[in-house]
Amino acid sequence: KKGKLVVSMKEKAKFVELLVADNGVGFPENLDFSKTDTLGLQLVSSLVEQLDGTIIKQDKKAGTGFLIRFRKNE
Repeated sequence: KKGKLVVSMKEKAKFVELLVADNGVGFPENLDFSKTDTLGLQLVSSLVEQLDGTIIKQDKKAGTGFLIRFRKNE
């Protein structure tokens, strides 16, 4: 099947929300994405930490999604 990648950014009153999702094979249920050894997730976690933000894995039937939220720079 064709791969699909969705990237969207929404500005809220005090926050910015960045959504990154795909329709791939997804994550195993028992995998803690914040404690993996993969370079990509380490970079994402580092960026979220630098922005003093939060990252939430989105529940999807197919694929993987992450919502990253951080405060707007006033």
